[in-house]
Amino acid sequence: MNQPPLVGQTLRSHYHIIQSLGSGGFGDTYLAQDLDLPGKPYCVVKHLKPKTNDPAVLPIAKGLFDREAQTLYQLGSNSEQIPRLFAHFEENGEFYLVQEFVDGHDLTREIIPGQIKPEAVTCKLLKDILEVLAVVHQRNVIHRDIKPQNLMRRKSDGKIVLIDFGAVKEIGTLLMNSQGQTSVSVAVGSPGYMPNEQSNGRPKFASDVYAVGMMGIQALTGFLPQQLQEDPETGEILWRDYAQVSDELGEVLDKMVRDHFSQRYQTASAALEALMPIIDPPSLPIPLPTIPSTPPPVFTIPFVSPVTPPTSPPKPSPRTTSRPTRHKFLNLISIIGVVLGGLGIWEVIKRTSTEVSTIGNYSPSTQVSPAESPSPLTTLTTIPNTSNTGNWYSYKSEDGSYSADFPAKPQEQKRNVKSAGKEVNFTLVNYQDQPNKRFYATAVSNIPLPPGTKFDVEKGLDGARDNALKSGNAKLIKETKISLNGYQGRELTMQGEGTLVAKQKMFADAKNFKLYQAILVAEDGNVDFPEGQKFFESFFIK
Repeated sequence: MNQPPLVGQTLRSHYHIIQSLGSGGFGDTYLAQDLDLPGKPYCVVKHLKPKTNDPAVLPIAKGLFDREAQTLYQLGSNSEQIPRLFAHFEENGEFYLVQEFVDGHDLTREIIPGQIKPEAVTCKLLKDILEVLAVVHQRNVIHRDIKPQNLMRRKSDGKIVLIDFGAVKEIGTLLMNSQGQTSVSVAVGSPGYMPNEQSNGRPKFASDVYAVGMMGIQALTGFLPQQLQEDPETGEILWRDYAQVSDELGEVLDKMVRDHFSQRYQTASAALEALMPIIDPPSLPIPLPTIPSTPPPVFTIPFVSPVTPPTSPPKPSPRTTSRPTRHKFLNLISIIGVVLGGLGIWEVIKRTSTEVSTIGNYSPSTQVSPAESPSPLTTLTTIPNTSNTGNWYSYKSEDGSYSADFPAKPQEQKRNVKSAGKEVNFTLVNYQDQPNKRFYATAVSNIPLPPGTKFDVEKGLDGARDNALKSGNAKLIKETKISLNGYQGRELTMQGEGTLVAKQKMFADAKNFKLYQAILVAEDGNVDFPEGQKFFESFFIK
């Protein structure tokens, strides 16, 4: 394979090219090191050159390059979510930009074809994108190439960073006709995200709004823009039948992607203004299922310093007309009913004689008496089977039956609960990521049952799902049947209050009467971030 032409070279005795990051019709992008700064930090070098060698084109290209470089410099200086411009220069008729390196991943890792995002996650994503795009529009700049590849999720703080502005790419499309007039050879933009007026060389602020709207539709439907049909009479995108979406968000997205630009929101700020009442209603909270009349489970794991649980469960608070505050995270784990919600699996028991018999009712409303109240959470030092592997901590249960990796030191909690004459034992291992409002947990529970007892695993998992939803006052977004090392299970994605989303994997051990669970909850609704995926992938049952 031929190596990209600049790899190994050093530009201006300053920027050493390490590797290619991408190549296209407009030029090449490289990862480089700044040799003049301490530590030789990374930077990004973009190499642009006109398609023609006509010397008459060079001064026009240089003027365009200088103007766009000035724009990028001002944008990067005024927003932390746009890469800073470190340098721009021209050598031998070719042009170079040196920009800040963004350590993270682009949104193709989050908006994945075939995968449907919940409405709350999509709203949060649209908000994050429109906020940074609004800064660009306020500076009277049109990005012209909004797409998942040009939106980075920065690793350090999780914020969206907008990269690869399209106007600079015009340099790589300049041609001169026989009358001495310069023009661009192709429209700058990406198929599927580029509306008609932009394809015709007349981009507007509303063209960027269209691209963001198409990303929102892609997230909700799992379809690439090119896979969606248009109404033959109106030219409008037909997408609503492929998504579970509220009328409010559907109407906002419909307006963002109108065929004619005059019918769209004219700027990112206008689109953001229309979106915000859906995310942050002025007087009423986001609609949720009716709050159960029974008290919430006493096994809620607060997102605060560990304390001894109360001797009696708190009464449910009535709904107010104000938006839930950050304390909504205190009820995060009630979304999934952590352990007792899942124990609905034990409600469907069959004896070998096929006689149906209920062995206790281990529902989320099960109470713990003061004498049975568990001790506070223990620290990592009391977990003998936890080891540090790099920046992650590997946990292995005492009996070796299951294991998982956590992104930081986990805590362990063991509890015994008596209900209907039966004793339920379970162990919860969890890590609370307070800065990012995320919760990682594994749980295993068992119930002593008479020898020869068996149960219908599928019906039992149905019971576990239903109890988890009921105890957490949550809505089921997605359910998939899964298996792990021979154990049947379910993967659930659930919507809680506001933007809270939980993902749970649970597996039934029909032989040893155990239920294994891996749980991930995120207040911002994004449960598909890399650390969460790594946590789920590490969960293993022997």
